[in-house]
Amino acid sequence: MADAIAAAKANAASSPVDTTPDAAAQEKEKERQALADAAAAAAKAAADAQERVRAAHEALEKERRAAADLAREAEVARARANPSASPDGDADSSFHDSGAYEAAVVANLHAQAAGVQNIRTLVPIVLDPVSAHYDRWRDLLLLVLERYALSSHVLSDTTYLDVPAWRRMDAVVLSWLFGAVTTELMETVRTRGGTARTAWLGIEAQFLGNREFRALQLDAKFRVFTQGDLSIAKMKSMANLHRGIPCETTAYM
Repeated sequence: MADAIAAAKANAASSPVDTTPDAAAQEKEKERQALADAAAAAAKAAADAQERVRAAHEALEKERRAAADLAREAEVARARANPSASPDGDADSSFHDSGAYEAAVVANLHAQAAGVQNIRTLVPIVLDPVSAHYDRWRDLLLLVLERYALSSHVLSDTTYLDVPAWRRMDAVVLSWLFGAVTTELMETVRTRGGTARTAWLGIEAQFLGNREFRALQLDAKFRVFTQGDLSIAKMKSMANLHRGIPCETTAYM
């Protein structure tokens, strides 16, 4: 910066001297502008230098991390090349590796589950309070929950309400349950602050608790209708519902 200022002064001194007031003002303005330009150039040079220092620090930190990663890889390679003579140590290591792998798989499945926007694309049956397809609906939903490692949220009474990750996934399962039933049924089983397990048990009680009543209703229908009142398909459906099995898996004679 001192060199730039000196050069600006030298340029000003080498210019022809004009003694008029306007000429003197112009000369001062030229000198001021030259000094301002020199200051701007010096500031830019300082900023560039600071940027180079920052980049150097980042590069150094990157190299340190790479060196640490390589050191860990080398340690793992040495351990595999020279396994411990203790069988218990090998078992513990294998158990740790398998546990870490399982945890990573479950975390990935949970991330996929959180991205499911519409459960009805996976469970096409929508349950209502008088539905005759509860067993099929239950099997399909359990299959989806098992696929995403979430079945414990409806099958186990154990909760981890103090774990944010567990609460988030329970909310995902609860939203699936409510999305796979009608609004009427949801209002019947919904409880404030309830978990997916609470809703699951409510739906289960809604259907399993009414099986005897449903059987009586079906029996009454069988006794009052005549063969011309119903189609063969409807007769087959009623007969299979009376047995409590899916319509498409049973032959009707």
